[in-house]
Amino acid sequence: MPAATVSSVKTAQAALTTPAGASTLVAQITAANAAAGNSGVLLPSAASLVLKVPHLATHVVSAVAPTVWSIPKAALAGSPVTITVSECYGLQLGPEQDAAKVVLASATCASAHAVGTTEVTNLGPADNVGATTAQFQIVFTHVGVYKVCYKLSGSAYEMVGTGLLTVNTTIPVALSYSGEVATIATKVFTMTGGHGLQLAPWYDSAKIIAVPGTCFGNAAGGTTVITDLGPDDSSGATAATAQFTWQQVGKFQLCYRALGGNYTKVLGFLYAYTHTMTHTCC
Repeated sequence: MPAATVSSVKTAQAALTTPAGASTLVAQITAANAAAGNSGVLLPSAASLVLKVPHLATHVVSAVAPTVWSIPKAALAGSPVTITVSECYGLQLGPEQDAAKVVLASATCASAHAVGTTEVTNLGPADNVGATTAQFQIVFTHVGVYKVCYKLSGSAYEMVGTGLLTVNTTIPVALSYSGEVATIATKVFTMTGGHGLQLAPWYDSAKIIAVPGTCFGNAAGGTTVITDLGPDDSSGATAATAQFTWQQVGKFQLCYRALGGNYTKVLGFLYAYTHTMTHTCC
C-alpha cells in the first residue's frame, strides 16, 4: 500500500474512533445514497461503527526500519562517505523526520554520534514519504570501526543490519622541509594532506627509503624508523612531523604507514648532501 494511502487510512480511522466522527460518516453515506437516488438502504449506526474501528486499526501498515546498508567504495577519513540503507518500507525523508548516525562499534545506537561525525536529520536522495531506500553522507575525521544507526520518525535509533563499517586512514600526499638535507644534521619533515592520522607512540610511523626502491625496504641513509610522530599525540590529525638524521648522501623518499596498514610513498624526493663544516680562524 502506498504511504499516502496508509496515511489516509490512519486519518480516516482516527476520525471513526469517536461517535462524532462515526455520525459524520453515516451522514456522508446518507447524502451519497440520496444523490444517487437510492432508497431503503439500511445504514449502520454510529455506535456500531465506533465499536468496530479498534479491530480495523490493528491492521494499519507501519514503517519498517532498514536492515541493510551499503557504501560505493572503501571508506576513508576526510572523504564524504555515502551510505545507502534499504530493505525497508515507509521511510520519511523530509527534514526533521527520519534520521541517521554512526556510532563506534563499542557503543550502542542510543549513544551520541561518533566524535567528528554528525547526526543527519534530512535524509536523501530527496524529500519523500513512503520511501524504500534512504541515503546520507558522513565525513569521518577518525579511523575506526562503526555501527550504522537509523531512526524512524517518532521512534528510537536501531542498528542497521549486523555489519560494521571500517574507516581507514588517508595517507599524507605532500612533504615539506626547510633548507638542505645534510648528513649529521637533524631535519624536521612535515607530511600534509592526510586525514585520520594517529600520532601517539607506536601508532602511525614513517621511514626513509633509497631511490630507486620500494616502501617494503629497510630504512636507508643511516636513518631509523620513526614510531612516535609529532607534533603531538593526537588522533584524527591531518598532518604529521618526523625528525631524521642522515649518515649517508644520496637520493631518498619518505614512506608513511598508518596503524595496521602498509608503508606508502609520500610525494617528493629528498637529496642528502655531505655536511659542510665551518671553521673559524684566529
